[in-house]
Amino acid sequence: MSQAAIPLHRQAIEDGLREFLDDASLQQAMDHWQRQYADQPSTALQRFVSDIYSAYDISASRATVLRSLLKAINLNGDALPGAPKSRRTGAPLNQRSEAFSLLIDAIMVQLEAEEQRRLLLEYFAALRKKHLPPGLLITLQSWLAKRDASAAPNADNAQLRFLLNQLYILLCDHLGPVKADRCLARAVNNVNQQYPLMEELISQFL
Repeated sequence: MSQAAIPLHRQAIEDGLREFLDDASLQQAMDHWQRQYADQPSTALQRFVSDIYSAYDISASRATVLRSLLKAINLNGDALPGAPKSRRTGAPLNQRSEAFSLLIDAIMVQLEAEEQRRLLLEYFAALRKKHLPPGLLITLQSWLAKRDASAAPNADNAQLRFLLNQLYILLCDHLGPVKADRCLARAVNNVNQQYPLMEELISQFL
């Protein structure tokens, strides 16, 4: 996250937490966020919420708190100078790409290490033949090596849908259509359960 964006992002986190904590606890929670999470991608909010649940007595569910934080961040994102937006959904491109990265990870963890390695090698080889924009191809290569959500390809819904379809084709080749369908369905369900507000984003490139 850019240094210029951090104050606005901090305000969004504070707004999202305000209904769950008293003033003193809120300030302590925000100091913790500043030290540990200010430069982390929005997927780190899951860990931040776990931290504050360990430190404070919060009656609302974790999912409710997480939704509140993500809603505040999405609303606050309109104020960020030059923040890229989806033309269809208004969602920040980086958040949508994080959702895509989480889904791919949820698919991969269902496979053995050697199967993952072979699938990713074939995936990138297949994508190289599709004449993708050079910048996107380079980003994909780096991301496939690390699969860090913060480095996920900054692509639109159509491109993410295409990338997922290409992976699904390879899954069908490796596992068969029935197992590939189950693998994808489990991955979608797991991400939606862990990151409730990612559900709408993910649904747009399925």
